[in-house]
Amino acid sequence: MEQPPKQSRKQQGHQERLVKREVDLIKKNDHKIREYYRELAEVGLDGVTVMPIDKKVEYTDLAVELNFEILKRMGFQPVSDVEAQKALKKYYNIDISERNNSLFKKGLRRYVFKDGLPQERLEQRRSMDDGATETLFCFWYRNIFVPKYNYIIFHPIIEGAIDLEGFDDEDADNNVVKKGKLSYRTDEDLFYKNQFIFHDSKAALTWLMNNNRNFLRELFQEYGYDKSDVINKMMIDDVKGEEELPIGKEYKELFVSKAVDGRLLIHQ
Repeated sequence: MEQPPKQSRKQQGHQERLVKREVDLIKKNDHKIREYYRELAEVGLDGVTVMPIDKKVEYTDLAVELNFEILKRMGFQPVSDVEAQKALKKYYNIDISERNNSLFKKGLRRYVFKDGLPQERLEQRRSMDDGATETLFCFWYRNIFVPKYNYIIFHPIIEGAIDLEGFDDEDADNNVVKKGKLSYRTDEDLFYKNQFIFHDSKAALTWLMNNNRNFLRELFQEYGYDKSDVINKMMIDDVKGEEELPIGKEYKELFVSKAVDGRLLIHQ
């Protein structure tokens, strides 16, 4: 068999650090994850959105780390900052370098880490404090781009990434919270969304067509992405089903849609 190329000491050290991080991430945060599950049992279905604000911030910081870890474990390859910016411009028609107070009005937020801009970090904290209410500035239930790792996620939560074996949020066993096995989940929806957006994956598009068409509809209706024949046909078929599309030879290459803000959009 062909031998792999020899690695320099620097490359070997980098690889060892990556492996160590993969092995130790749950172990490193074991206490915090279990504490989260303990509090989750107390607050019920609304989860992190109704916890004290300091806990919301602390647990969401951890959640974006853990969800990135499961993406990597599933085979997602992070792209560069430049590639991520191009992808978000292509699919969301958004310049992700804009300030957050402009981005969230367009339906997408950029996550702000502890070492990010202090004012934006403070604004993010305030948006989390809105709880689960549906407001323009609310952090929860929004598409969020995570810089540094360059992936998107909807509503990052710890239980979305980590499974506590035997945990029941309606009747939590204290012994399970203390000693239950923690393991990474598999999130195909998260994986294929990011494969599609950042790697133009045809396999991901097929999976989304079969399992989450609403995500593709959202790209078309809310962000105006009309560069995919597959998605365009899906949207036309949706309208045909409602018998609202005028069919004629002169219109065979054009179709229209209504934007969220009420504008009429013409697509090729």
